[in-house]
Amino acid sequence: MKTTIILRDDLYGLLTATFGKRNMSKTINEILFETLRECAHLQESTRTDSDDRV
Repeated sequence: MKTTIILRDDLYGLLTATFGKRNMSKTINEILFETLRECAHLQESTRTDSDDRV
């Protein structure tokens, strides 16, 4: 249990350091969801025609 709490604290610290203090009031799940959504959007916007020829 203590390890889990430490990992969560480290993750929260990493995310707030990366994305700024504006996310301090958000839950970790909200931050992760937004991050994954942004990454998926970036991945789609950077695709090229060669990506379709797998």
